[in-house]
Amino acid sequence: RTHRFEMGVSSTSAITTGAKGRKTVSYTGTITGWRLVSDTSTTMVLDIWKANGSIPTVANTITAAAKPSLTAAQIAGSTTLTGWTTSVADGDVFIVNVDSNNNATYFSLEIEILLNN
Repeated sequence: RTHRFEMGVSSTSAITTGAKGRKTVSYTGTITGWRLVSDTSTTMVLDIWKANGSIPTVANTITAAAKPSLTAAQIAGSTTLTGWTTSVADGDVFIVNVDSNNNATYFSLEIEILLNN
Protein backbone atom coordinates (compact mmCIF):
# COMPACT_ATOMS: atom_id res chain seq x y z
CA ARG A 1 0.00 0.00 0.00
CA THR A 2 1.30 3.45 -0.94
CA HIS A 3 0.83 6.63 1.05
CA ARG A 4 1.55 10.18 -0.08
CA PHE A 5 2.09 13.15 2.16
CA GLU A 6 2.31 16.72 1.07
CA MET A 7 4.24 19.72 2.31
CA GLY A 8 3.15 23.02 0.80
CA VAL A 9 4.45 26.56 1.13
CA SER A 10 2.67 29.76 0.14
CA SER A 11 3.80 33.40 0.16
CA THR A 12 2.64 36.77 -1.19
CA SER A 13 5.96 37.14 -3.03
CA ALA A 14 8.61 34.73 -4.33
CA ILE A 15 9.34 32.10 -1.66
CA THR A 16 12.64 32.74 0.06
CA THR A 17 15.33 30.19 0.79
CA GLY A 18 15.47 28.28 4.07
CA ALA A 19 13.61 25.67 6.10
CA LYS A 20 9.85 25.77 5.47
CA GLY A 21 7.23 23.05 6.03
CA ARG A 22 7.36 20.41 8.76
CA LYS A 23 5.63 17.03 8.84
CA THR A 24 5.76 14.15 11.33
CA VAL A 25 4.83 10.62 10.25
CA SER A 26 3.35 7.81 12.32
CA TYR A 27 4.15 4.84 10.09
CA THR A 28 7.09 2.94 8.59
CA GLY A 29 7.97 2.41 4.96
CA THR A 30 10.21 3.28 2.04
CA ILE A 31 10.22 6.48 -0.02
CA THR A 32 9.61 5.58 -3.67
CA GLY A 33 9.27 8.96 -5.36
CA TRP A 34 8.41 12.65 -5.24
CA ARG A 35 6.25 15.16 -7.13
CA LEU A 36 6.67 18.93 -7.13
CA VAL A 37 4.10 21.47 -8.38
CA SER A 38 4.38 25.27 -8.34
CA ASP A 39 1.97 28.07 -9.14
CA THR A 40 4.11 29.41 -11.99
CA SER A 41 7.03 28.39 -14.16
CA THR A 42 10.09 28.59 -11.93
CA THR A 43 13.55 27.28 -11.34
CA MET A 44 13.63 25.81 -7.84
CA VAL A 45 15.73 23.34 -5.85
CA LEU A 46 14.48 21.74 -2.63
CA ASP A 47 16.20 19.65 -0.01
CA ILE A 48 14.48 17.27 2.40
CA TRP A 49 15.73 16.80 5.94
CA LYS A 50 14.60 13.96 8.22
CA ALA A 51 15.31 13.03 11.84
CA ASN A 52 13.54 10.68 14.23
CA GLY A 53 12.00 12.33 17.27
CA SER A 54 13.82 15.65 16.77
CA ILE A 55 13.86 18.66 14.46
CA PRO A 56 16.16 17.89 11.51
CA THR A 57 18.88 20.17 10.16
CA VAL A 58 20.90 20.22 6.94
CA ALA A 59 23.09 17.50 8.51
CA ASN A 60 20.01 15.22 8.19
CA THR A 61 19.51 15.65 4.44
CA ILE A 62 18.08 12.55 2.74
CA THR A 63 18.34 13.64 -0.92
CA ALA A 64 22.08 13.44 -1.70
CA ALA A 65 22.64 15.07 -5.11
CA ALA A 66 19.20 14.08 -6.47
CA LYS A 67 17.22 16.97 -4.97
CA PRO A 68 13.64 17.66 -6.04
CA SER A 69 13.77 20.53 -8.53
CA LEU A 70 12.02 22.45 -11.26
CA THR A 71 13.86 23.98 -14.21
CA ALA A 72 11.72 26.64 -15.93
CA ALA A 73 8.71 24.41 -15.20
CA GLN A 74 5.65 24.05 -12.98
CA ILE A 75 5.56 20.27 -12.53
CA ALA A 76 8.23 17.61 -12.03
CA GLY A 77 8.62 14.26 -10.33
CA SER A 78 10.93 11.31 -10.06
CA THR A 79 11.20 7.76 -8.83
CA THR A 80 14.98 7.81 -9.35
CA LEU A 81 16.26 8.41 -5.83
CA THR A 82 19.99 7.88 -6.32
CA GLY A 83 21.80 8.33 -3.02
CA TRP A 84 18.62 9.05 -1.06
CA THR A 85 18.00 7.74 2.44
CA THR A 86 14.64 6.14 1.70
CA SER A 87 13.71 4.42 4.97
CA VAL A 88 10.87 5.99 6.98
CA ALA A 89 10.24 5.26 10.67
CA ASP A 90 7.39 6.09 13.03
CA GLY A 91 8.23 9.47 14.59
CA ASP A 92 10.32 10.80 11.70
CA VAL A 93 10.13 14.57 11.30
CA PHE A 94 10.51 15.92 7.76
CA ILE A 95 11.43 19.50 6.81
CA VAL A 96 11.51 20.86 3.28
CA ASN A 97 14.32 23.37 2.74
CA VAL A 98 14.21 25.76 -0.21
CA ASP A 99 17.75 25.88 -1.61
CA SER A 100 16.75 28.23 -4.44
CA ASN A 101 13.65 29.66 -6.12
CA ASN A 102 13.28 32.44 -8.66
CA ASN A 103 9.50 32.89 -9.19
CA ALA A 104 7.15 30.59 -7.30
CA THR A 105 4.88 32.03 -4.60
CA TYR A 106 3.41 28.56 -3.94
CA PHE A 107 4.70 25.01 -4.19
CA SER A 108 3.58 21.60 -3.08
CA LEU A 109 6.03 18.75 -2.57
CA GLU A 110 4.48 15.30 -2.39
CA ILE A 111 6.50 12.35 -1.04
CA GLU A 112 5.35 8.84 -2.00
CA ILE A 113 5.98 6.09 0.57
CA LEU A 114 5.46 2.35 0.21
CA LEU A 115 4.12 1.40 3.64
CA ASN A 116 5.32 -1.62 5.60
CA ASN A 117 2.43 -3.90 6.55
